[in-house]
Amino acid sequence: MGANVSATLLVVNPTSGGGRGRRRWRRLRVAVPEVEAAPLILADSAEQASDELRRRLEAGGIERVIAVGGDGTAHLVANALLTVANPSPVAMGLVPVGTGSDLARHLALPRRPVAALRHALGAEARSFDAIALSTADGRRRHCINIASGGLSGAVVLALGNNPRRGQLSYLGATLSALVRFQPGGCRVWVDDQEIHGGPLFLVAVANGEFFGKGMRVAPSAESDDGRLEIIVIPPVSRWKLPWRLPQFFSGAHLRWPGVVHRQGSRVRLEPASGFPPFELDGEPFPVARLTLEVQPGVLKMLV
Repeated sequence: MGANVSATLLVVNPTSGGGRGRRRWRRLRVAVPEVEAAPLILADSAEQASDELRRRLEAGGIERVIAVGGDGTAHLVANALLTVANPSPVAMGLVPVGTGSDLARHLALPRRPVAALRHALGAEARSFDAIALSTADGRRRHCINIASGGLSGAVVLALGNNPRRGQLSYLGATLSALVRFQPGGCRVWVDDQEIHGGPLFLVAVANGEFFGKGMRVAPSAESDDGRLEIIVIPPVSRWKLPWRLPQFFSGAHLRWPGVVHRQGSRVRLEPASGFPPFELDGEPFPVARLTLEVQPGVLKMLV
């Protein structure tokens, strides 16, 4: 293995994969005993994990941070890496043990946790883009896969109410959200050109291809090309949804009537009253006027 294990920090989410993360981590430690020499963050809350991660990064001596969890864990690690000043870049690796793990799917990482951990310990770092998000009241966040709104925000809310978040969670959350979802209004600008104004089913600002456990919402997205993919889907009749939703997995939704697909570097979203929360890498974000900008090559990924 090429990594200096003592300089490799592991961030493990014990609640990932519907609460199975801690058990999976125990199995990983047995299968890859080298990681016993690595410093570890195993926190029961995202706040605790984020605080501890930032302290470790500020102290220095860390060359790699490996997120053992799902997309939410990757989101947490990336935000720390992109906001804590470091004298030298710290690379980020992923071991997908979460329910969705769509970023790992986009990066074509090994799906088996043991293989993914061994890969992260030995892989070379490559530069990848990130999305910088800001609001009018000064809040800032980074997103590394997809930021979206509309139905996806309603699904994330429904998923968050499920304490187990198992393999059927996304299906159940999607069906639950569809029953209640009413398309809300949102104006969308790409590089200062308005491309949509009015109700929508979904808006996605993508750095990666997948969200929602394998839905290929942005088939042409690449995370190292310095561009964002923007997809806007207008309201869809409820009776058509059972036939159209599966098309997200192949990318055929881009051929639906009225769908807008653009590429750009800067996006503004102005939601109307009643619009659901946004979704960032599978995590909810309160509804607000958002500006999203691509940041080329700012993140070092172990792929």
